[in-house]
Amino acid sequence: MSIHFQFLKTEWSKVYEAAAKAESLAYPNPRTACFYSRRTLEIAVTWLFEYDKPDLSAFLFEPSFKALVGSALYTKLDLIRKLGNFAVHSNQSIRAEDAIAQ
Repeated sequence: MSIHFQFLKTEWSKVYEAAAKAESLAYPNPRTACFYSRRTLEIAVTWLFEYDKPDLSAFLFEPSFKALVGSALYTKLDLIRKLGNFAVHSNQSIRAEDAIAQ
């Protein structure tokens, strides 16, 4: 059970489930935690752009989205995207600290 994402459970259950999964896997399986962090981000951003084709990169690099979330949050969101891609496409180990930082 997630302690950090409980507030999402009622209204955004899919986001909650993915975020809680990422949180629970940070120490035992950081690579999978990064995967679920990216999945959480994709679900949330897709929700924001409900009627567009769900393509995370297109959403994240959309100028109006960048302006909406601001540079500080955008930097964090892009880090989640990068670490998630690294987790999926790399054979290098992923540190628990990197998964937790998301």
